Amino acid sequence: MCQVKLDVSCSGGFGLKYNSVLFAVLSLAVMSATIFLGGLASLQNECHDDGMYEGNTNALGEIGGFSASVLTCKKIYRFYWFIASYQYVIGAIGLYAVLVEGKLAGLKGSLLGLYVVGTLLFIYTSNSFLNILEVPLFQSETLRDRSKTAVAGAIITATLNALTVFVTGYQA
Repeated sequence: MCQVKLDVSCSGGFGLKYNSVLFAVLSLAVMSATIFLGGLASLQNECHDDGMYEGNTNALGEIGGFSASVLTCKKIYRFYWFIASYQYVIGAIGLYAVLVEGKLAGLKGSLLGLYVVGTLLFIYTSNSFLNILEVPLFQSETLRDRSKTAVAGAIITATLNALTVFVTGYQA
């Protein structure tokens, strides 16, 4: 007599652990903030409060998020420098919570709150830098491309921050 046995056993999905997924998402969020930082730094590098920029940044006063009627070109980006540094600080807190054994449970609520604020700040930032593309000064090739880099970094960071909020709150 002949017998054929088929024994299949499956255990635990793909083997992804919660902390590993959260670590990956947090790392990507910090990396995407670096894209935004590159666009922001390159835009500010083009600021010379003379020549073509003198008075032309006044058109930014009509765009939400910029105080160009009061500030010079070098100073109009300072709020966005704060947002970028805020992202790095919450990234460090998040990575600390994930990497140190037992810290995530205690910091989960704080981490959620910080990343919700970070998500909203980067949504606001992406809106401001999308609107900056309508200003004639920023329609030249160099400034347009640098603005688009900042927009891309802000959109990616906002998306990954929202994903971080979801993943952080996912564990039962």
